[in-house]
Amino acid sequence: RFHASSEEEELERIRSLQKEVALQRRKNEASYKAALAGKPPPEKTLLSQTVPKEFHFRTNQPPRGAGSSGQKEADLAPQRHKPSSPSKAGRGATVPKPFNLSRGTKRKTEDTSTFVPMAQLIQQFQNRTPERYHLRSRKDQDRGPSPVKGEHLKLTRPVTPHLATKQRSRAPTTKGQAELEAEELSRLKSYKFKALEL
Repeated sequence: RFHASSEEEELERIRSLQKEVALQRRKNEASYKAALAGKPPPEKTLLSQTVPKEFHFRTNQPPRGAGSSGQKEADLAPQRHKPSSPSKAGRGATVPKPFNLSRGTKRKTEDTSTFVPMAQLIQQFQNRTPERYHLRSRKDQDRGPSPVKGEHLKLTRPVTPHLATKQRSRAPTTKGQAELEAEELSRLKSYKFKALEL
């Protein structure tokens, strides 16, 4: 009896799962049909371009009761401000350009010299005579020794270094035990004890 009830529960759970799957399938079919019908995507509304307004500060106005000097200052105020660039005034909103992904980013390599295999280059390197075995030309031999080498070198005389470490060393800034004790003693001597009346 207990076994039958557990089977019934299992069957009930399977039926509920089947109903959920069928409902999900119907929803998917409805969305698929709507996609095939081809509703056009909503067009983006172009936002109006922001037009900046010039600031009007109170400092640009002449103070009340000012004389001719204030009038001159007010006349010079617009000359101090730089006019806006004409190239910036005509610009509109940024229009994005589509990517051209079909074209590769690699640069075309220029035609190099004829291809020589690596084995051939290694063979040439091994067969080549090193520079140290090449004979010197007659011109170099007739020229004679180098003028720099012809000068007689002087004997090196060692000089003891004069180190200034003693001059560099700082005096100790911390006080010793004897100095601290002397200060404490002088402080105790100078201190005057005053008894308060009861």
